[in-house]
Amino acid sequence: LHTKTSLQHDREIRELQTKLELTGKSMKDQYAEALAAALAQARERYAEEGEALKLELKEFYEHQNGDASASAKQYRDMVGGLRAELEELRSKCTSDSVALSSAQARVDVLQDRIATLEALLEESKRRSSQLLASRETTIDELRARLRVRDQEYKDLVDIKIALDSEIAAYRKLLECEEDRLGIPPSP
Repeated sequence: LHTKTSLQHDREIRELQTKLELTGKSMKDQYAEALAAALAQARERYAEEGEALKLELKEFYEHQNGDASASAKQYRDMVGGLRAELEELRSKCTSDSVALSSAQARVDVLQDRIATLEALLEESKRRSSQLLASRETTIDELRARLRVRDQEYKDLVDIKIALDSEIAAYRKLLECEEDRLGIPPSP
């Protein structure tokens, strides 16, 4: 019974480690793809503002990714410690039948710890999802700001062109009036 339970614990621990590694890799890949796309668009129109936005997004990503990586490492370390403890318990149970009852109590404690770690892992996944959603919201907001700035720039260019046309027309009228009145042209 105890060997079967220990094998089950080992399998659960390996599954937890696999989930942690896959989650960390997936988050890194998603962050890298979205960040590269946002930075490429910003760099085309506003190099100076693009650099500021790039720095802001990079700091946000590194902070969040650092938190997630630290949590994943901590959980991996804890799972490794639990695995070592389970191995020690297995060898004691096979060599000393008298300690069977105390070893079973220890296994129960370890199962509770694994359940706690699984709950922590789920919480970490939930927080990571929230962070990804927050990052996407931030990227969307930044893109909206870039669109507004782009439209403002286009509007200013249109106004400048209109003003240049008016100035040229007034200059032409002034030159015609100076010619008509015989006033020498102003420089």
